[in-house]
Amino acid sequence: MHKAIALVLIIFSTLSFASDWMWNTLISRYQFEKEKQAYCYRNKVGRIVGENIDKQVRPASVTKLYVSLWALDELGKDFRFETKFHVFEDRIHIEGQLDPFFTTENLYYIISSLNDLGYEEIKTLSFDKKFLFNWSDSPSEITELLKGYLNTDLWNEAHKLEFENLIYQNDQLGLNLPLRDQLNFSVEEVKFESIPSNNPILTGTFKSSPIHRHLKQMNIYSTNFIAMKIFDYLGGQKAFAKYMKKIFQVGTRTISFQNGAGFEPNVTTCRLTIQTIER
Repeated sequence: MHKAIALVLIIFSTLSFASDWMWNTLISRYQFEKEKQAYCYRNKVGRIVGENIDKQVRPASVTKLYVSLWALDELGKDFRFETKFHVFEDRIHIEGQLDPFFTTENLYYIISSLNDLGYEEIKTLSFDKKFLFNWSDSPSEITELLKGYLNTDLWNEAHKLEFENLIYQNDQLGLNLPLRDQLNFSVEEVKFESIPSNNPILTGTFKSSPIHRHLKQMNIYSTNFIAMKIFDYLGGQKAFAKYMKKIFQVGTRTISFQNGAGFEPNVTTCRLTIQTIER
């Protein structure tokens, strides 16, 4: 959570004095500087009213609502990230697509599929800069994580518990996803580098769930890493400004986002936030 709630957004269908009372109560309770805050709502006759409606304020994690709308408009609700696994004679290479949702559970399914194909040990596993794992984009951190998960004989209690929970979920929820009861795999080295120049023996593709499901979870838990990565994937600051100009006919005097999570110096207005939620 951010240390301060930068944007107080209240949507009321009741009389204006009720929302005014709530606004002043919140300002007093949290000792905010009133001139740096904004609140607004659309009243019964369709007008957006409140205080500091068009003043630029910091939106904090309300930023994620903008990112969600942008992603749905640009990619479509059923868009899926794809992560490719290229199998060579003594090596597997992971080609990422900046999927911010690729986690341990997905890797377990991949190992299970490799076991089904007869692969239980390889010399080298490599991955590129577009592969994200367990909400990390650090090559060194990802390297260490993969070493731990890919050597099943060396699993600690946490690894085992994660796998047992996944089997339990698969069974209890009736998912019927292809997952072995036991995984057997080992790798000598894990490294960060580009894909080999020679042709792979085979290539498999792992697709994420539809993006609308992940956007919902991102907003429920206010996950900064996912919001930032989707923002960057869509083109970052310049592309977002272009999108807002196209959809809402607004420029930097109204909104300016440099990241998708809500960190400074992001600013927007209360009026535009109402319009974003409505869209």
